[in-house]
Amino acid sequence: MEQYEEIPIPEIEERIPRKRKPMFLAAGMCAALAAVIVTVIVMVYGKEERALVKSLQNLAKEMEERQSLWEAAGGKEGFALDTVLNLSAEELPITLGIDTVLRKDDRERKLQATTVFSVMNNKLLELGIYAEDETVTAALPSIWQQNFSFGTKRIDRQYNDSLLAKKWGQIESGEISCTLFPEQDALSWKAMFSRYKEVVDILSKKKKDEDKALSEITIEKLEGEILIDSVAEHSNRQYRCSQYRVALVEDVILLIAVDENERIVRVSLEEPLWIEDKKLSGSIFFMGEDRSIDDIIVEMQIELPLDYIPLEERLLSVFGNRIAQEGTEDKIEITLAAEMVYDESDTCVVANLDKLTASVDRIGTFQVKGNMTFAPLQEEIEPLSGETIRLFEMTEEEYKDLERQLLQKLWKWSIFSKLFG
Repeated sequence: MEQYEEIPIPEIEERIPRKRKPMFLAAGMCAALAAVIVTVIVMVYGKEERALVKSLQNLAKEMEERQSLWEAAGGKEGFALDTVLNLSAEELPITLGIDTVLRKDDRERKLQATTVFSVMNNKLLELGIYAEDETVTAALPSIWQQNFSFGTKRIDRQYNDSLLAKKWGQIESGEISCTLFPEQDALSWKAMFSRYKEVVDILSKKKKDEDKALSEITIEKLEGEILIDSVAEHSNRQYRCSQYRVALVEDVILLIAVDENERIVRVSLEEPLWIEDKKLSGSIFFMGEDRSIDDIIVEMQIELPLDYIPLEERLLSVFGNRIAQEGTEDKIEITLAAEMVYDESDTCVVANLDKLTASVDRIGTFQVKGNMTFAPLQEEIEPLSGETIRLFEMTEEEYKDLERQLLQKLWKWSIFSKLFG
């Protein structure tokens, strides 16, 4: 087999954020996968595939540049996420607004979130959350004057030992805990590269078992060129591309379109991918000008069984008491069309949800539209104001007071609905 010079895999600096950064998590996965494919292609394939090698290297380099800009802007310390979403459904005569402001400081181990629910632009309910280390404090100012706090470890045990369990019954479903600030993020950028570089080292060895693994990865340059000219709002752009068929493992086949500037324009699944009983299909487009990743468009379809989410028959009956036909399996079909664009600051990314629909058998179709803005954290995170009650340590007197406040709110809402309903 002809030998080629080794193409170095991009090294990652030690100054890497330890916590999860949602947008860069996807970037890290793409770049890590690119590193593996580059190494395999260099060892096994010839000149026709070198354009694909170069395009994958270019994409990995862009990821590193973007990560450096993110870190320089304070992205390692935490992030800020703002969402403005509108939810509508066939079964609902109204549109529900869900606006959320989320701030997370990984260095100080603090988190703050506020979500406002509204109906036809009228505020309906507000939920506030503040977390510090292993304690969460929640507030529902639209209903109760007090805040409620509890620990994140063994929530089930805290509840079962409290007055609430005597009122509402015990939890018997097992241990319930949550970790908001993991000491070591298994899906961090650095961890992913470390794992994939291990795979690269294995693939580079000329052992019998590894040779078999190499033979299972095939690269094929398809004949002719394709023209990509109609993606979302980018119909005025045209990309003349060569196309490569990359078979990674059994039933996982990618089609990668590379333009004349050796830049990846589209990555798509040739056939729907089945992961157990879940079906995935779709494409990712890289439409940026200076950097391909400055403008990413995702078009995806997911199909999964209805029992993937915990819904009881009693809840399903609320939506018209539709009964599943014998011999069929209820499912959820999710369709996503979104565009992620970086702003002029080069660190803030805006995700516009052009289409996010979920069609649920026996329930109906839900649609979400709106946008999400993700940026490095710039402000201090402050705790919630007002009186705070330890949720699972409340007394009988405190419980009765909370019950009284709730009944008063329900009475006011009842009067309001009669007057203006």
